[in-house]
Amino acid sequence: MATGLALVLGWPWALGPWLYPLYYVALLVPREHDDDRRCASKYGRLWQQYRERVPWRIVPQVY
Repeated sequence: MATGLALVLGWPWALGPWLYPLYYVALLVPREHDDDRRCASKYGRLWQQYRERVPWRIVPQVY
């Protein structure tokens, strides 16, 4: 949603609208790392099997 708004409001020249999706990236990446760490300690081998089946963390084929 944030990227859609940035595209509508400032494609591609205005910097201001792109701060909104960058804000979400700054929130999601550390959260994902923390969740991965906690799930690995809680589920152990099962979490490793899940990570092998699902290699992408947030956006498939990107990250």
